[in-house]
Amino acid sequence: MGEVNRIKRSAGLAFLAVAMLGAGPVQQDRIPPLDEQQQARLNMAVDHAVARDDAFAALVEHLETWPSPAEIDLDAEPLRRRVDWAEVVEGPSELRGELLLLEGTLAMRTPVEINWSNILLEEWFVESGSQMVIAFVPAGEFEPPLRGRVRVVGRLYTTLTETARDGVERTWPAIVGVSLASSGVATGESRGIETFVLAGLVILGAAIFLLLRRAQGRSGGGDTAQALSALRRDADEGDVEAELSADPAKALGALRQSSESRKDQDA
Repeated sequence: MGEVNRIKRSAGLAFLAVAMLGAGPVQQDRIPPLDEQQQARLNMAVDHAVARDDAFAALVEHLETWPSPAEIDLDAEPLRRRVDWAEVVEGPSELRGELLLLEGTLAMRTPVEINWSNILLEEWFVESGSQMVIAFVPAGEFEPPLRGRVRVVGRLYTTLTETARDGVERTWPAIVGVSLASSGVATGESRGIETFVLAGLVILGAAIFLLLRRAQGRSGGGDTAQALSALRRDADEGDVEAELSADPAKALGALRQSSESRKDQDA
């Protein structure tokens, strides 16, 4: 039993080590606030704009100070999670510059051509409920498929008025931020880590199972061998007349029969 307990303790430590390797803590950081100059430039944004302006440039430049998406802790941010986007269309200045969470379905994605920033941007059209929202995000962070679920954390820029594909002029809220891994949708990197950890756990579990079986076999086998040895000694001394079988069950049966026979004779 001591050997089995040692193996169990080792198994527990091994599982803990694998779990720590596969899901180690990620250093999280806060999204910095806008500085005074960036805020002043953002305040110059025009509602229902038909073109991106210096306020847009201020928000894009600010993205360069953000932590990577994997390091963002939404619970630690002064974040507005529930947004009535229809109200934002009516009065974007009320929330301009605030951190918002956008969740929805990706309807369209196109590159944005700018020559004044090192960030490669994409323009996402995201269906959030009944409202379409434009999100400007760095390209390549996460690449969800069209009609896939997306999450974006960003600052409200303004409302943009553009001519849609059907030729009708429409106005949409616009935010500038970063895309996050959508809940329930694994990225390629996370899927690779999960597969690696799962494979490691399966191999480790199989090895532990075999070790436990071997240890129990040695322990059980030793007890049986000792019992049979004692029975054979008794047989050699004449306590059991019939030759005992090598099978433990048959040997015990023979012993029981012999004992009952002696009781009948004594009676």
